[in-house]
Amino acid sequence: MANYGKDNGGCSFIWSLGDNFYDDGVTSVHDPQWNSTFHSLFSDPQLRVRWYSCLGNHDHHGNVTAQVAYTHAPDNMGWYMPNALYTDVVQVEEGTSAQFFVLNTYDRKRPLDSQLKWLTGELAKSTADWRFLVNHNPIFSGGSTHGGTTGFGRWAAKTRELERKVLPLLVQYGVHAVFSGDDHTLQILEEQDVAFFVSGAGGGREKGMYHRAKAINQTVFVQQSAGGFMAHHLNRTTLSTRVVKWTGKMLHSHVYHRPPRPRAAA
Repeated sequence: MANYGKDNGGCSFIWSLGDNFYDDGVTSVHDPQWNSTFHSLFSDPQLRVRWYSCLGNHDHHGNVTAQVAYTHAPDNMGWYMPNALYTDVVQVEEGTSAQFFVLNTYDRKRPLDSQLKWLTGELAKSTADWRFLVNHNPIFSGGSTHGGTTGFGRWAAKTRELERKVLPLLVQYGVHAVFSGDDHTLQILEEQDVAFFVSGAGGGREKGMYHRAKAINQTVFVQQSAGGFMAHHLNRTTLSTRVVKWTGKMLHSHVYHRPPRPRAAA
């Protein structure tokens, strides 16, 4: 990632899409994993930017409050998670604004319907040019773990629930893209003019065949076995994405054009 940033003019911010500390989260703001898993791995100056983060199921094995609190820790190296559910607006080139809406759908204490009530209220207020949803659990995936049609058991059921309940909101309020992790794969999918980026191959080990992926109806690109990340560039009209292997090799490039879609009235 650092080399990619160095060769491509740097990056403005980074998203960590959940399961930030494998396998069982952190215990406190003083947990040694803050150093071993975050500071020591991402210390390159190219990566000293804001690290937006959301929570994943493995984070819920530990102390999720500590991940929120670390936002205010001295020398937090840009870690940013002001709440389990939050929204933030960033300004990108050409005076264009992008707003991110972060869910936490593995939280058993806050049901999905409650989170979607919050999301609906925030989307209705948004005046940003671009609107993006961030959630660890994907809404669409061809993964053999979390895919709605390709997965198994409660994981696949969770994805189908999100598709059923969240997709209509995305279309209604003009959300342009969803960023997720969970499946340890790299995928780009599209459905009803919404782009879905599954980028869960940043470090978690594969468990047998559980995180393989295959093409489904919504698939634009799928990579089932390469560790890597996605790099995005945003302007007023397009979201350009490169899928990059950990070696630096570009696996795929994709351009999403912002549709002239009207938003729902508040």
